[in-house]
Amino acid sequence: MWDKVVNITADLIESEVPNKMESGILGIRPSPKEAKFKNRFIDLAMTLYKRQIAMNWKSKEPPNIRTWLRVLQKWAQAEANVLAEAPGRNANSENKLTWDTFVSNIATKDDTRPP
Repeated sequence: MWDKVVNITADLIESEVPNKMESGILGIRPSPKEAKFKNRFIDLAMTLYKRQIAMNWKSKEPPNIRTWLRVLQKWAQAEANVLAEAPGRNANSENKLTWDTFVSNIATKDDTRPP
């Protein structure tokens, strides 16, 4: 399942995400080359998936990717809204526009369609 989560996250940010246990579970990034907001999105995506695992720990099935994407979309939208409303920040700042792009990328994923 981690492979799918990593691949979807990489597609969403249009960048490479290392598929290593250190990245997904511990949040260790091999290099800080990515922009801060992309690393923040990766951390958010991995944390929310770990949350899905914890919430479904008794289930024999792995966490649902569709549910994870819906939760990720809500959190990413909240981040975009906070960036737009932060004092001293422009509503059209690069970070805000980037988070809006992440949100729209999530919305276009086939896995977000209702079953």
